[in-house]
Amino acid sequence: MPATGTAFLALWNDVEPARTAEYDAWHTFEHVPERVGIAGFLAGRRYVAAERTADRYFTRYDLEDIAALDRTGYADVVAHPTPWSRSMRPSLSNFVRLPCVRRLRAGRGDGGALLTLQLDGRSNDAGIDALVREVAAMVEQGGIVAADVGQVREVAAFPLPNTGTKPAGGGAWAAVTHVLLVDTLDRAALATLTPALLARVRGQGIGIVAQGTYDLAFTHAPDRADGGERERAAPREDLRRRWQP
Repeated sequence: MPATGTAFLALWNDVEPARTAEYDAWHTFEHVPERVGIAGFLAGRRYVAAERTADRYFTRYDLEDIAALDRTGYADVVAHPTPWSRSMRPSLSNFVRLPCVRRLRAGRGDGGALLTLQLDGRSNDAGIDALVREVAAMVEQGGIVAADVGQVREVAAFPLPNTGTKPAGGGAWAAVTHVLLVDTLDRAALATLTPALLARVRGQGIGIVAQGTYDLAFTHAPDRADGGERERAAPREDLRRRWQP
């Protein structure tokens, strides 16, 4: 596993059901490799909840630092998407994109299942600090492989607005201040551990805006040891033409 850097980008989304197979190919073989080819992007992980048609996908990118999202390489792929990416954007829904400065990375490697929590920790810095300590103490104890806590930061504007983050019960859009990601061995371990994790979050007076569970589907973490020049990956037109001849 490569160095995790000081920031990560967390993304949740759904896609039109009729384009699920196409989305899976695009995201796995073009989109994630393209992003990880950009300077400042270290690795990408793609997760799926195959049993659901809503709240189905989660993606995490490890970044050298939060400034990676403001550099010219990332600005280029956002402003000039590939033909396949351009055609896919209108089919995405329930989109949430949260750039985070890392407060915690504990553990080693990736688990087979992931819990994601979008947290409202406004005016509760002490509670967040305590949660970071408590979660770190749980890692590699009884099924938790690794954990990340990130503080959400504003960066350059993105073409797709956040449309999927709502507080429990609906109403006005919630302010998500932090993201908690917990890797576990598998879904069985996740089901066992989730009540204790939620209790620790609520015990610190932190609001839970949204939560989801996913299985790890794909990891892209190229070896950067050669120190070579970073280049944007070529679009996979060969694959796109299978769906868009």
